[in-house]
Amino acid sequence: MVFHGGRGGGKKLKGSVLELGFMLSFELNRSNKNHDLHVAKDWNVLWHHQNIRLNHKAFYMLCFYLELIQRLAVDDQLHDEHRDFDREQEGLFRVLSNALFYLDLNAEAAKFFVHSHFMNFVGKLLMELGLFPHRERCGHSDVDLVNISEMILSPQLGSFAAAQFADPELARINPDLGKMGRRLWEELGPVYHAKYKDMSFDQKIPRESLMLLFDYLCYQLNWYQSEFKTLPMIL
Repeated sequence: MVFHGGRGGGKKLKGSVLELGFMLSFELNRSNKNHDLHVAKDWNVLWHHQNIRLNHKAFYMLCFYLELIQRLAVDDQLHDEHRDFDREQEGLFRVLSNALFYLDLNAEAAKFFVHSHFMNFVGKLLMELGLFPHRERCGHSDVDLVNISEMILSPQLGSFAAAQFADPELARINPDLGKMGRRLWEELGPVYHAKYKDMSFDQKIPRESLMLLFDYLCYQLNWYQSEFKTLPMIL
């Protein structure tokens, strides 16, 4: 996408209306089917954040959102005559738009909990992709997990499992792995059951819990954490 010129700037010293995270609408001219370049007749800003650009942690979070969604979104087939009936990407847009709205809403708060936003976004994204880990019963023994005090998040099983089934080597390296898994299990409960507008954004979530969750996401999609340039800025 290429924009010639901009709006704002000049003697009034106003920033351009084109910034990361803004939602725009376009009216496109018809183009030859042999060309991938489309010329916009007009465009407008439908929504823009006001506080994210003033909070560097919120801005880093915004960049992470966009880097992650960029990996999942597919190119719009503008020449497809049936594209107006394609709803495949609506879920991703809904997750991203909600995440940006509440990120901007909370960016001006006295205390900004970036890890809470990370948990809610990744959790909702897993739900949209159909990859949310099973929380009801142990992936190994089928035991109800409600009364299990120590558990692990198993990317291989796509579910939580009692800590006794964890790799002994992992348990030796991190003796608190079972307790961390239990806390992550509890933290993901509200993410699964609540709508975005009803979720909490002021939780102090340990970095270790978020790393476990992101490891899970990367395993499901055959990604590597090292591929994400924005991840070290927020975790």
